Amino acid sequence: MGNDGKKFELERIGKYELRKSDFDAHDLDSVAALAALSYAVSEINVVLRLYLFIDHDFDGPPELDSINHVQRNVLLRILSAKIFEASEMVQLRGRYNRSNSVHLKSTLLPFQKSFKRLKRHPGYTLVQNLRNEATNHCTLNAARLNLSEIPDTSDFSFLLHSMDGNCLYLMGETVMHYGRVLRQSNEREAENPLGDSTEYDIWMSWNMATLRWLRRVHTRLAEKLTIDHFEGKLGRELTMWIPEGASAKPKSRLTPFFVRKDE
Repeated sequence: MGNDGKKFELERIGKYELRKSDFDAHDLDSVAALAALSYAVSEINVVLRLYLFIDHDFDGPPELDSINHVQRNVLLRILSAKIFEASEMVQLRGRYNRSNSVHLKSTLLPFQKSFKRLKRHPGYTLVQNLRNEATNHCTLNAARLNLSEIPDTSDFSFLLHSMDGNCLYLMGETVMHYGRVLRQSNEREAENPLGDSTEYDIWMSWNMATLRWLRRVHTRLAEKLTIDHFEGKLGRELTMWIPEGASAKPKSRLTPFFVRKDE
């Protein structure tokens, strides 16, 4: 316990210390790729950590269920978009991902080949469409198309609160998220029915499979530019005292539905 009465607990992390100058021997594109992938994987880890503290099994009034679903979907859309963008970079797709680095291309080639299976996964198109029309963009055309898929009984309610940040407008989530998912489902069923698999199952299946693939890409590139290059260089374990509550098990603490004013 600290002098101010706060409680602390022990946490351990590993640290492999590096400086920019440690990468001077490598070509620019390889270093840039490792930096971009490190950024993406770190972001994904943060979003996953937040996601773990949403009560997925919550069973309560329909209004709270709706709030829970919105919170879950927001994080999953962000997660999907981050994974998708990183996968595009690994494939060196798009004019901003072009590279002439022989070293980078040879490192990424086996992963580009293995990604072909993930690109054939029905979740790939769903994630791509959600990223284009519900996560990174918000357009009139997407809303117009989605509205045609929404049943007349769909929930378009406004959930209002005295604090603006607690207000949620279910019309938006219903049209922009569920409407796009319904469009995807109808298109997929017409082309390739998948039995009892739901769009959510497909979505999560692609996310998790592609995340495992992305971690392998990042690990290999990091090893090639650091561990393989610095013979005998070791990391070290750090022991830290952190404030109680800064570390928690999933389900032991939940993301709140409402923010309250300090009394």
